[in-house]
This record gives sequence, structure tokens and C-alpha cells, in this order.
Amino acid sequence: TARQIVRPYIGALLKVLLPKLRVSSSDTVIAAVLEAVGELAVIGRDHSDEAVVVIARHRDALMAVIMDALQRGTPSKRRAALRTLGQLAACLGYVIAPYLDHRQLLDVLLDLLRTETDDEDGANRLELMRTIGILGALDPYRHRMIKFSLASFMSFGKTTEGTAA
Repeated sequence: TARQIVRPYIGALLKVLLPKLRVSSSDTVIAAVLEAVGELAVIGRDHSDEAVVVIARHRDALMAVIMDALQRGTPSKRRAALRTLGQLAACLGYVIAPYLDHRQLLDVLLDLLRTETDDEDGANRLELMRTIGILGALDPYRHRMIKFSLASFMSFGKTTEGTAA
């Protein structure tokens, strides 16, 4: 199968694809690269420790691209970002921690859940539900504490800027 053919080259493919996320400004290219990275993560999870190590090394950069795509992307770019986020979470065992590492993630996902009605077949909404399920549940108290600390941080920055002027 194609997976067996690709398996030995996962690390090399990832090393070529990951820089494309930083240099491309095209939503189509970024969506395609995210989808490819996600698929390589699925193949690597089952068959290659090297791929998991490469993906783990670039997790933060991937998450930055994913967060940007979720917040400002086209519907196809959001779908690719959601799918890749779920695949990365499954590959790396990166569950619940994304909510803690990226404090706005849960709010972004919940906002998308409320507003995502842009495609006829509901593919984005289905992918969103699947991704939320993979990432797991976050304790509501902990989420409130994260929101409170983020709000405090944001208001502190505004207060500091206002007093400095």
C-alpha cells in the first residue's frame, strides 16, 4: 500500500513540508501542507518513532499555524487545521494539554461550534466535533481559571500601556 511505501520517508517528508508552513501565504497551500502533515502523523504513529520525534519537535510551530488557521482561515483551511489538530493529538498523545498551552483554543473551538455553518454537508462541524472529542474534556473550574488568568493578563497589559503614556 501507499502507507508502506511512504513509511521509510516520513521524517524526510516532514522536514520538507514543515518549512512550507512558514513561507507560504496561500490558504490553499497551507491547508494542503497541514493535511499532509496530519496524514504523515497518522502513518508515523503506527510505524515510525522518527516521525513522532520530528512532529513533537515542531509541535509548537504547528500549533501556531493551526491556531491562526482556526481564527482567520477559510473554511477549507479551518477544516484542514481541525483535522490536523486531531491527528497530532492522537499521534503525540497531546490531549487536554493543548487547552493549557494555548489558552484561547477552547474558546475558539466553542465559537466555531456556534458559528460553523458554512458548508452544505456539515464537514467542518463534524470535524470540529471529532477534534473536540479527541482533545478530551477540560475541567470547567480549570477552564474558568485559565480564562481569568488570561483576562487578568490582558487587562494588566492595557493598564500598563495606559499609565506609561
